[in-house]
Amino acid sequence: MERKITFSTLFIAITGLISKLSHLLPEPHSIALLWLRGYLSFFTFGFLDKEDLIGEYDQVNFIDIGMFLLFAIGAIIFLKNKKETRLIRLMYAILIYHRVLGLAGLVVELTVKQYREYIEWPYMVVYVIWSALLLALSWKALKWLDRDIPLQITVATNPGGEEVGTYNLASRWQRFLHLHIDDFIFVLITTPILAGYLQLSTRFDYNGGFEETKKKYILFIVCFLVLRLLYHFLFEYLLNYTPAKILTETRVADGGGYKPSPGQIARRTFTRYMPFEAFSFFGGHGWHDSWSDTYAIKEDRGSKNGSLYLLALPFLLIVLGTGYFITPTLAAYKDNARAEEAFNYRRENTADAINNLTLNDIIKLKSATDTTMFIYLKPEAIRGNDIKFIPFEYNPDAYDNGLYSDTGWREVEQAYHTAAASGGQATTITKSTLAKANISFDNTARKNNGRYTGGVALLGGRYIIASIEPYFMPNIDFDDYTNYLPVYTLSDKTEIKIVNKGRPCHVTSIKNNLDDGIIWKADTDTLASGKSVYVTSDKQARGDTDITLTVTDAENNTYKYRIYGDIAFGSNWDIKIRRSR
Repeated sequence: MERKITFSTLFIAITGLISKLSHLLPEPHSIALLWLRGYLSFFTFGFLDKEDLIGEYDQVNFIDIGMFLLFAIGAIIFLKNKKETRLIRLMYAILIYHRVLGLAGLVVELTVKQYREYIEWPYMVVYVIWSALLLALSWKALKWLDRDIPLQITVATNPGGEEVGTYNLASRWQRFLHLHIDDFIFVLITTPILAGYLQLSTRFDYNGGFEETKKKYILFIVCFLVLRLLYHFLFEYLLNYTPAKILTETRVADGGGYKPSPGQIARRTFTRYMPFEAFSFFGGHGWHDSWSDTYAIKEDRGSKNGSLYLLALPFLLIVLGTGYFITPTLAAYKDNARAEEAFNYRRENTADAINNLTLNDIIKLKSATDTTMFIYLKPEAIRGNDIKFIPFEYNPDAYDNGLYSDTGWREVEQAYHTAAASGGQATTITKSTLAKANISFDNTARKNNGRYTGGVALLGGRYIIASIEPYFMPNIDFDDYTNYLPVYTLSDKTEIKIVNKGRPCHVTSIKNNLDDGIIWKADTDTLASGKSVYVTSDKQARGDTDITLTVTDAENNTYKYRIYGDIAFGSNWDIKIRRSR
């Protein structure tokens, strides 16, 4: 049994640490590595995993890391001294409360229809089974570790010469620690889970309004108080101690040293809410002890050596402190890697657009030295490597980049027609020159307000290619204006959000190029300019995806777009959309 407990504890610690620390790494390109990270994330759990309470979703959660380190330290101490079980018992007690609270919240959540629609039931069933196994493991481990731990008794001789034993009660300092350690653990575990289920953020709920936000906070307070009662009642009734009492090696018992009755534990729990009850221990026997005829009695330490914990605390502080200070550097590295991946994806698309340039494309050039200066190039004739362009200027306002509004493409086209009608001077540029303007990733420029050291001398300045977009036709792309992956995987379907950045059109067909039995269709056949449309599957789609979207404009011109890649993972660049040229 000792080996099983040690192995299980180390498994929880190692998988948890790998899962949490993996947030510091760039998005992996290996499918196997992605699956490994996903499986480890499933087998672990977060003590504090709500985004609103710790910041951005990909920040390192040092509370979780600290918890898993404590699991590892507890296992190592237990391996060294089988009688030193305080830390490992503490972590399993916290794990029991965490899992019970999470499963209880899940049951409540399942009663709400709007939540049930987004549940992936196969995953949910496995999650519940895994949580139940964790609970069973934790309970069995605690009951085994708690076996045969006697209470401290002081033996004295009375005036009649008889030896009389009295239990050693917890000291005032231990009582003080019980109050604050239990409150700290309760708040640490309960707050993020409860706030998450109530959809309560540290930020104001602008969608729900003030009244809705106020109701959520009132409900939060009521649930918080009820759960605090249950925290003390369940721990002291089922285990005869709370997590704090594990650290101080004390246990709740009646006057005879036996397990208290449910009624005694209930009176003891409710008495804690009496005004000034916390100060009653300064006068000796506290109210929640005396009113319930229960006692907090010290456990017999035996041959246990508590000095090992003096080494665990500084080790934990050093690890967490080091991680806290190096995280910004690692996070910056990860951010840079993501930006480079996104940049290279755009560069690849631009290179493909240069090689397959059409008379409907417009090239947007950005000054390498002045971030506010742009010049547009419209091809007039393409002869091999030489391309004849008419340059023109267009200055959209801050909210219109010529792509997402329903009038931006009209304004760009109008600017071109005005330049062409006024006899704009044409210029010839080779594809080779344009390829040099398709610069490589430059992290220095990202930190220098977008000013690049590269670029090509064109039209009296030095320019780089900002984009190559089709005009005078529909322009279908992902709706990723907020830089989030436009793929939503639900329990019964997968949605891909696309947007038309060009002229209006309508969807004529959506073909699945894979033999996986999935049928895709758009939620509307009309793709107006600047409007978004969902392409939805009839069942959940995961893994490889390959779709051909065919659209037709008002002049009955047909255009085909291929949507392909892997939609199972979190990287924005695992799925692509390309127009068939």
